[in-house]
Amino acid sequence: MHLSKAMNTFTKLLITIVFFSTGALAQFGQNIVQYEDFDWNYIQSRHFDIYYSTNGRIHADFVANEAELAYQHISTHLNWKLKHRVSIIVYNSHNDFQQTNVIGVYMREGIGGVTELYKNRVVIPFDGSNIEFKHVIHHELVHAFINDYIYGGSLKNMVSSSIKVRIPGWMNEGLAEYLASDWDAKSDMWVRDLAINGGEFPIIRMLDGYWAYRGGQSVWKFITSKWGNESIAEIFYQIKSKNSVEKGLKEALGVDFKGLNEQWHAYLKREYWPDITKRENLPDIARQLTDHEEWRNTYNVAPAISPDGSRIAILSNKSGPMAFYMLSAIDGKIIKKILQGERSAEYEELHILKPGITWSPDSKKLAFSAKSAYSDALFIMDATTYKTQKYRFEMEGIFRPSWSPNGDKIAFVGNNGLQGDLYLFDIETQEIENLTNDWYSEDHVSWSPDGENLYFISDRGHDLSLGLSQIPFNYNVDQSDIYTLHLESFDMSRLTNTLWNETYPTVSGDGDYLAYISDESGISNIMLLVDDVSTPITNVATGITQLSWNGDDTQLIFTGFHKSGYDIFTLANPKEKQAEEIEISFASWREAESNNQLLRRSETGGQNRIDDEYMNYVFSDVDASEDIADTARVELNDNLTHDESGQYKANTYRTRFTLDNAQAVYSMDSRFGSQGMAYFVFSDILGDHRIYMASEMEVSLKNSDYYFQYQYLKKKVDWNFVLYHNAVKYSPEPYNLENNSQEYSRFRILGTNISGTKPFSRFVRLEGSMDLNYSEYAKVTETYSTYSTELSEDVQEYFTTLIPSIRYVWDNTL
Repeated sequence: MHLSKAMNTFTKLLITIVFFSTGALAQFGQNIVQYEDFDWNYIQSRHFDIYYSTNGRIHADFVANEAELAYQHISTHLNWKLKHRVSIIVYNSHNDFQQTNVIGVYMREGIGGVTELYKNRVVIPFDGSNIEFKHVIHHELVHAFINDYIYGGSLKNMVSSSIKVRIPGWMNEGLAEYLASDWDAKSDMWVRDLAINGGEFPIIRMLDGYWAYRGGQSVWKFITSKWGNESIAEIFYQIKSKNSVEKGLKEALGVDFKGLNEQWHAYLKREYWPDITKRENLPDIARQLTDHEEWRNTYNVAPAISPDGSRIAILSNKSGPMAFYMLSAIDGKIIKKILQGERSAEYEELHILKPGITWSPDSKKLAFSAKSAYSDALFIMDATTYKTQKYRFEMEGIFRPSWSPNGDKIAFVGNNGLQGDLYLFDIETQEIENLTNDWYSEDHVSWSPDGENLYFISDRGHDLSLGLSQIPFNYNVDQSDIYTLHLESFDMSRLTNTLWNETYPTVSGDGDYLAYISDESGISNIMLLVDDVSTPITNVATGITQLSWNGDDTQLIFTGFHKSGYDIFTLANPKEKQAEEIEISFASWREAESNNQLLRRSETGGQNRIDDEYMNYVFSDVDASEDIADTARVELNDNLTHDESGQYKANTYRTRFTLDNAQAVYSMDSRFGSQGMAYFVFSDILGDHRIYMASEMEVSLKNSDYYFQYQYLKKKVDWNFVLYHNAVKYSPEPYNLENNSQEYSRFRILGTNISGTKPFSRFVRLEGSMDLNYSEYAKVTETYSTYSTELSEDVQEYFTTLIPSIRYVWDNTL
């Protein structure tokens, strides 16, 4: 084939592949399933447009207020004010979030939020936990700021401005974590374990995956501890100015990556190596039942020992995807892999971030929750046959079930789309009861031995009432304490009142000892509460989570983090243990930060309102190119922005297409001259409607390439409409000087395609399409004159095809 012909054909084939594969991106691999029809509205704060669906207004109000607090915090540290408004799309649950069309890939469990660059949109779910909701708002808005600052606020601006710098993952995710939570026990656990048990320290450039978050956060902690918080703004200013991460970092700090890497490593040694003699490794104080290094996995979690003390059920990714395993409580050997998750819609996700396995008091049954196709479900499994019975409720999320000592009820944490509450499931009547029914978050539920009280953690502070439906004034979601709820009287009691976090309360079988986990020292350790006195019984170097007593109170079963993995451990005779006084790691610093945070919230009026200077305004007619942070440029109209009660006014969502991206590709051919293609991508803010267009810059109806594609993704069937024309010129004859003409051959295709995809689950879909096209081969002569070009053609072959297709696709690959 002639080189010009080959290159021209290849280029057009590539263009076709890019357009059709981009438009159908969600159809490759596992599916985004639309189980519900969403009805959207939005409110507008000073800098953000917050979109919410049915029953999501309370989340939108929380996001609006929390986002403005985040704006002040992030803007100060980056020394940057947003040049463009940022859209935040809020879903009522993670199950709803997995149906989003903003991002064209499936949102797996563990993805708490996404910020994309096409329109600099933030997409987040409420998953029943206020502290996690707040954290993800602050985290994702750091990405939005970086997109606005470095990339111009959209992919279109990034391309048009020829911005070549790419902020690496450790810098991007690490800063998002650092500005969202400064430093906490979880991050400290990962980095402490790395410093003490990790061997050779990683190079900063190699911090990817989960280490981009934890390791990157540690790097920023080191940078700000040495050069101050003002160094954050200087680093990004220099990166933007130099259009280079490495040059910008060196200009801002005076050290290159190699020097920064060496200094960070030295910092880790100074911070953590002295702890080697002060704290104990987990295998030294408890018997290790699983070994993630030997199993070559990372997660062995959620241990639940049977009341008869013979077996332990756990969650593990030993075989790749998460699964249930039954272990011997004596030696930890695997008895059986009893259930495989993440391979079918029945057990689509096993809630590894909020796991819960619970035994019936007679050790004959197990209960657990999982995402099962369109909703969460509660499963009860026979512990001998491993057969399950499924119970569905009108519930967005079901987490951490706990079986009552009497055997007739199961308590669990539920997200009803509005709030995270405690629920009670009556096994005989199959009815559920909302026990708390308020805006506060509850978690880590367990029973008293007599079955009369529930123990749990909550962020409610001093409020022991039930039924609060509005966000409380000056409310702090960052701190949790232990509470009890009496099921007969509904009286609530607060057992701990501290500045740190208590988690996983569980009562011994005799009712005398409350075991729980506290991060008072900066490291999560086990505490025992006896007669209103708390005593630490461990002093570990890394961290502990997920407690349960065995039947005779001679052991505590827990999950421990060690050598970058989670394993199951048993602590013998916990009642007899008492650790020496535990030295504080960073709690005093965190306490000061907590006080400062409360002061900041007090100054701004708390979370349920933002300073009256700029609350509740709509910027419907503001030019996006204006600096919207300059309030002098914004014309405010209270009648349009407030309702009668002074709250944010709800606006109905209307589909409006805006440009996502536009590009032009130009080439020069020695035989055919110059050629160029222009590409355009449009969509609405929710991603339900998408338009892709491409055309040669000089359009000739028969000799040019042009494409049009429209996707309609709003309903349960995804529709795709395509019009296309492709023309290839080849085998040109020498230019005829006598006739001022040029002859060549041309092959062209004009066609349309209509396709529909019906996903039934994450793993299964049905696809159907109809393609109609007209193809022809012609000899073409172009005759040139002073004022015009005459074209004559001799069509030698042509044919029309109609190609229907239908296929069933099953894909359970990870």
